[in-house]
Amino acid sequence: MIDALALVPMKTLPGWPEADYSSVHLLMLCVVWPIATAVLFILVGWGIHFAKSHASKDSD
Repeated sequence: MIDALALVPMKTLPGWPEADYSSVHLLMLCVVWPIATAVLFILVGWGIHFAKSHASKDSD
C-alpha cells in the first residue's frame, strides 16, 4: 500500500505554496490512524457489551 502511495503524484493547485509530504506523515495518515480508530471503536464496543452483561448479572 505504501508503495502505491509513492506512485500517486502529490501536486498542489497553481498559485498555492508547495507542500512537502514526508513518508512518516503518509504512513501515519494512511495506516496508523485508521488502525488506532478501529481499535478505539472496538474497545468502546467491548466496554458497552461488558457493561450490559455485567448489569444483567447484577439484576438476577
